[in-house]
Amino acid sequence: MTNTKPAASSRGSTALRIISFLGALACAAVVVLYPRAIAEDATGVPHGALVGMLFGMSILWVYGFGFTPQHRIFRYLLSPLLGWILLLGFGWIVFFFFLFINLPIEKTLYDSVGGDAGLDRLTAAFIRVLLADPQLEELRSIYAGRDLAHYEARLKEFLSGWLGGPPLYLERHGMPMLREGHRRLVITQNARYQWMSAMRSALAETVSDPEVRLRLEGAFAKMAESLVNTDR
Repeated sequence: MTNTKPAASSRGSTALRIISFLGALACAAVVVLYPRAIAEDATGVPHGALVGMLFGMSILWVYGFGFTPQHRIFRYLLSPLLGWILLLGFGWIVFFFFLFINLPIEKTLYDSVGGDAGLDRLTAAFIRVLLADPQLEELRSIYAGRDLAHYEARLKEFLSGWLGGPPLYLERHGMPMLREGHRRLVITQNARYQWMSAMRSALAETVSDPEVRLRLEGAFAKMAESLVNTDR
């Protein structure tokens, strides 16, 4: 009598490795090719859950490629069961957070500010206020020696997608990493206040609807607060 159990077990193991490899591949494809499926930027994702999801993906990569650890502890840590639990469990948290908790600013705001032309006016007004207002000295010091025309263009690209319009920044430069991009700058609460003062003046100059201005000010205030990186 032929014993078919080892052969069946081998086929089952091979199928599980293939499924695990495809699961890890799908997760990697989403994260790398379309990061906006997870978050608009680095501040909009639950980082602990993201780490857990990526760790699960890594386990499935290892298992899918056929590696089997010899040590019992590592066999548990790199088991496909743990990999799937982490990938699906934390992946659900990441996507749920993006879809239902950290929704982007309402898309109508892009049209409310006047679309592409309106953003041109808004960012140009912001730069004019930044250069002219004598009370914005600390904020100007942050941009000292920088190409303000370049900053104005990048600000417009970011705001376009952030307000629900074309994701210009993402298409041209990749995912906007606000906190990482400002990490080397010293941003105090006073600098945040000055940035908001300049933006309020620019909004008052370019957005006529007071309700839209109020909504935008609230959104900008949250964004500016998230970039403060010192208690000074």
